[in-house]
Amino acid sequence: KELAGKEKKSRSKVVKELIRESLRNKKRSELEKIAISSKNLKFLKGIVSLGGNALKDSNLFL
Repeated sequence: KELAGKEKKSRSKVVKELIRESLRNKKRSELEKIAISSKNLKFLKGIVSLGGNALKDSNLFL
């Protein structure tokens, strides 16, 4: 109610905007969770290209 008054918009419009922004942030955080960093991607590519032997040589899993 206060936010609607400050922005001079209807309450329903402000609520819709807040919900839309919340969903956008939720989607962004979900995408960040499944994103693979370039460092990890190079590591995984190395494992695959060496037929899995890189896993034994890696200090990542020690």
